[in-house]
Amino acid sequence: EVNKKIKQAVTQYQVLHAFGKYSLLRARLKTGRKHQIRLQMKTLEKPILGDAKYGDRDLNKKARQQWQISTGSRA
Repeated sequence: EVNKKIKQAVTQYQVLHAFGKYSLLRARLKTGRKHQIRLQMKTLEKPILGDAKYGDRDLNKKARQQWQISTGSRA
């Protein structure tokens, strides 16, 4: 049985450049769901750098320390 409360979220993305285990993406959201791209990238195990809610906590900490990137979270 299909859960009618779940709304479909569609995103098209293209890898513009790969930097080892990191990638620069171009994304086009076809639907406008809250946190859509953030949650979809996490589900694909490709979290967005600096995303304090759905991102990789350890990776964000490393980015702050190594590259002085502000991630919006000090956790």
